[in-house]
Amino acid sequence: MDNSDLLSEIKELRERLRNLELSEEKRISAEDRLQVSEPEKFEREQGKPGVEAELSLGQMLGTSGKMREIIEQIRRIAKTDFTVLLQGETGVGKSFVAGIIHKLSPRANNPFIKIDIGTIPETLLESELFGYEKGAFTGADKKRKGIFELAADGGTVFIDELENMTPYAQSRFLTVIEEKKFHPLGSSETRDIDVRIISATNKEIKEALAGKTIRKDLFYRLSEFIVTIPPLRERVDDIPFLAQKFLAEAEVKLNAPVKKFSEEIFEVLKRYPWPGNVRELRNIVMRRAVLMSQIHSIKPGDMEFLLADTQGSTESFDLLPLKELTTMAVRDVEKKAIRKALELTKGNKSKAASLLQINYKTLLIKIQEYNLS
Repeated sequence: MDNSDLLSEIKELRERLRNLELSEEKRISAEDRLQVSEPEKFEREQGKPGVEAELSLGQMLGTSGKMREIIEQIRRIAKTDFTVLLQGETGVGKSFVAGIIHKLSPRANNPFIKIDIGTIPETLLESELFGYEKGAFTGADKKRKGIFELAADGGTVFIDELENMTPYAQSRFLTVIEEKKFHPLGSSETRDIDVRIISATNKEIKEALAGKTIRKDLFYRLSEFIVTIPPLRERVDDIPFLAQKFLAEAEVKLNAPVKKFSEEIFEVLKRYPWPGNVRELRNIVMRRAVLMSQIHSIKPGDMEFLLADTQGSTESFDLLPLKELTTMAVRDVEKKAIRKALELTKGNKSKAASLLQINYKTLLIKIQEYNLS
C-alpha cells in the first residue's frame, strides 16, 4: 500500500470516527428527551397487547422448522396457568421467551418480575422474597414489598438460572409454591398469592437432578411444562433471518441507514459455532452496524474480523447497551487509525499525532492503552 492509499484510509477512518461520535450525541440527546420514570416505563411495558407479543414471538425467535415447533408450544402453554421450565444454553433467548409467555397469557396486564435467586445472599433472601415491615430488623426504617407481594395478585415470577439456587432458597421457595401463602418479615399477617412461576436453567435438567443440585420435589412443581430452546449452531437456517432483524434494529437505534448483508456474509455467519448463541449474534451485528453506518457495505471480511475477535471466548456475551457498543466500535476505529498513522510515519509519533489531528500526549496515552508501542 503506497502513501496516498494510507492517507486516504486515515482520512476515511477519521471521518468514520466523527460520524460515530455525532451518532452517539444524537442518541443521547434523544434519550434525554424521551426519558420516563421507572413506574411509567414499567406500566408501558406491561401494557403491550398480545398482538404485539405474537409479532415479537415470530420475528425474534426464528423461522426454521425447529423454532416453529417451539413457537407453537409457547402459544399453547401461554394461555394456561401451568408452571414452565425453560432449558437451553446461555444466550438462546430464555428470558425473552419467559416475557413473551407472560405477555400472551391472561396475566399480561399484571407484573412480570425476573429474579436470579442464586445472586441473593441467604441473609437477604427472606426480605427479598417476602418483604418486611418497618422496624422488622435494624435498618428497616420503612416498609418494603418483596418479590411475591409485588406479583401476588395475578403476576408472573421468572426465576432465571434455577441451577444457582441454594438448598435453603429451594426449600423456602417450595414452601411458598405449595402453600400459596407468605408473610413479610416482622408481620404476623399471612397473605395469599396468585402467581405463575416460570423458571430457566442453562443445564440439562436431568443433569441437575442427577447431581442433586435441584430438589426433585421443587423440579416437579416448576416443570408442569418444559420448553427446550436449541442452540443457534443447531438451527443455522435462522441466522440470516435473525441477522437481518438485528440489523434493522440497529438502523432504528442509530437513526441512520445501514448497508444490508450479502449472501456471502450469511455463509460466514453459518460457519461460526456461536458459543454465545442469539445474544452473541445480536452483539456482533450491532457492533458491525455501528462501525459501518453510512460508510461501506458490510462485506464478509468485516464480519470475519469481529468473529475472529470473539472466537474461543468463554464469555456469556451479555447483551450490551448501544452506548457501550458504540464505545467499543470507536475504540476499534481509533486503534486501526493509530496503527496506520504510525505505519505511514515509520513510527514517528509526533508526525502521527499531527496526521491524526490529536495532541501528542493523547497519542502516547492511546498507544499505551491499545498496546501499539
